[in-house]
Amino acid sequence: MTMEKHPDDKKPVVEYTAKITLPNGEVIEKTVSTEGDFPSLEEFDLSTRDGLLRDFDLLEKTVLETIRKLNGELSREYLDASSKKTGNKSSIHFIGSRVWTDFHSCIWLAC
Repeated sequence: MTMEKHPDDKKPVVEYTAKITLPNGEVIEKTVSTEGDFPSLEEFDLSTRDGLLRDFDLLEKTVLETIRKLNGELSREYLDASSKKTGNKSSIHFIGSRVWTDFHSCIWLAC
């Protein structure tokens, strides 16, 4: 995980990159980022329990949102690559962090 300043210099950005390396050496890679509402390193409140819990909660929500986004997009990228290789089109539809098939069963991509 990397944390960098957002281009507008007001909010931090959480960015994750993940890759799948297939046995044939082909790599499927995806990077996602989410702008956060948590304080900067200098403003993070470590002085009180309530301040720590509040600021950590804001950080954790951004990190978890980014992870869920990455799981969905990396899975989609993998299925798209598979579809291009095989010529088969999938009957899977991505809705948020879940996958719905034509049989209306749900596969969770992120918990």
